[in-house]
Amino acid sequence: MAALGPCRTILVADDDYDVQVIAHAYFCSHGHTVLSAYDGRECLDIARAHAPDIIVLDVRLPDMDGVQVAHRLKADPTTCATPILAVSSIVNMRRPMLEAGCEDFILKPVLPGDLLDMIELILADRERRQGT
Repeated sequence: MAALGPCRTILVADDDYDVQVIAHAYFCSHGHTVLSAYDGRECLDIARAHAPDIIVLDVRLPDMDGVQVAHRLKADPTTCATPILAVSSIVNMRRPMLEAGCEDFILKPVLPGDLLDMIELILADRERRQGT
C-alpha cells in the first residue's frame, strides 16, 4: 500500500488502553498524528476541535455506543464530512454502523497494518472522488 503522503491526523476512539497504545505507536511510526478518545463524548469533542482526517470508531464505548457517536458526527456540520472507520468484535454491528454513516467496518482483532491499510484506502478513495 502506498503511503498517504503528508502526515494525516487519525482520531482513535476506543476505551481499550492497549488498543490506544498500539494504534498510537504504529500510526506515529508511519508519520501520522494520533488523537485518542476513550468515550463517545470525548470523541465528539476532539473531532469538533481538531478536525481529524479520519476517525477510527469502536462500537463499544462507555457512555454511548458507536452507532450513536457516528450519528452525532454525521449530523454535525463541523464533522459530517469526516470519514469514519468502524471497528468491533461484534459481527452483527456492521450494518448498523454503515447505516449510521461509517465508510467501512473492520472486525476485531485487527492488525495495526491492516487497519492502516483500510484507513489509506478510505482516504485515497475519498480524495479520488473529490478530485484532489
